[in-house]
Amino acid sequence: YQLLFGRAPTDAERDAAKTFLREQATVIRGSPAPLASIPFANDKMSFREGRAALLAPGSPQSRLTTQLTRATTNEFTIEAFLQLKSIYNDAQVRTIASKWSGKRGDRGWSLGVTGAKSRNKPQTLVLQLVGDQSWSASDPVEPIFSGLHVDLGKPYFVAVSVKLSEPNGITFYLRDLTNDDEPMTVVKMAHIVKSGLANNLPVVVGGRAGEGQFVFDGLIDDVRLSDVALAQEQLLFTTAAVNEHTMGMWRFEAEGPLKDHSGHGADIVAQAKPTTKEKPRATALTDFCHVLLNANEFLYVD
Repeated sequence: YQLLFGRAPTDAERDAAKTFLREQATVIRGSPAPLASIPFANDKMSFREGRAALLAPGSPQSRLTTQLTRATTNEFTIEAFLQLKSIYNDAQVRTIASKWSGKRGDRGWSLGVTGAKSRNKPQTLVLQLVGDQSWSASDPVEPIFSGLHVDLGKPYFVAVSVKLSEPNGITFYLRDLTNDDEPMTVVKMAHIVKSGLANNLPVVVGGRAGEGQFVFDGLIDDVRLSDVALAQEQLLFTTAAVNEHTMGMWRFEAEGPLKDHSGHGADIVAQAKPTTKEKPRATALTDFCHVLLNANEFLYVD
């Protein structure tokens, strides 16, 4: 009051100021902190052009949640390029892509790489299915181990096509990008789950919906989900096209790293984190000064 108006406040003004500061600090203290956008993390994948999504456990970008919630039927194909940095020391799976919550009672699917203490073998491509049929009496999650080994630090093209109506309807594909002379490895597997994978959960790259575990560590690029079981000659490795069967395709390009290139608008949800909140009392005092600076007595000095 002395600085702005050249006088002391009246008793009524002093009481009003105290009330404002107290109530404003309470409001600020109870309000959520503002959100700040997390910059998209990317890096160069060996033997590939452009940039890939960089996913790291415990970092702000540990997984990427898309807006694709359309249910996959009992036939689909998921493809990606990847470069894995590490595996879990236990039996947990590094998830490449999924449409599943991770809860054993929920339907869905997940493609990933096994951990060091896997019931099968470590560093192996595995597809997990939860549908109408249970894999065992105690566990509804059916793990389908491909037997295909994924070396750490090496870039690969990976894919799995699913057609549950066929007895051997799971086909895994793996291609080492460092060796042009090595052909695509193809493995067909039998399965118990025949139906019931559909859900309304989003497709998640590098993790699962609703949980922070089972996340990827490394680089993932050009992820495509199709609503049919693609043949080898139709895979993204040889035909980089979006067609009528493409449900979603995420390329992580610099001009739009969160964009879905399928044309269906299933962009990746921008990630944000709360910013550091100012001290409520100091912020309330700043607000009070703004009030006084807008007072007629200050603006219109005689």
